Amino acid sequence: MQRTGADSTRARGTFTRTGDMVSLYFDLKTNPTGTIRLSGYISNASPITLTGSAILPDGTATNWSATYTGAATAAGDKAVTPKPNLTVGPVVYPFAPFGNAELPTAETVLFKNATVWTNEKDGILKIQTY
Repeated sequence: MQRTGADSTRARGTFTRTGDMVSLYFDLKTNPTGTIRLSGYISNASPITLTGSAILPDGTATNWSATYTGAATAAGDKAVTPKPNLTVGPVVYPFAPFGNAELPTAETVLFKNATVWTNEKDGILKIQTY
């Protein structure tokens, strides 16, 4: 299967890249109908090429390759703006809104003349100190 030149068929697809490995999935709604699965790798040589294998909607396997020649400028295409890099804030304790920037230190606390509801079998504890 060889495809060269402009393509008038539009199809939504999924592109996944892990390092130099790529996967593309297209679900065609017109002739031929079905899913085309492409997998391959990116060669960083000049010009940049993608090469790999494909499974066509009828189940046959074939090889494919693509060469980067420049950015697409077809009429009606929307420019893709890159997402800004997200910055990760500091870890807070507890990991919830309004937490502390530092892990709280353990300390001893003395309760005087208090009533403590334990919500357990112990019930209500009345603490009296003299």
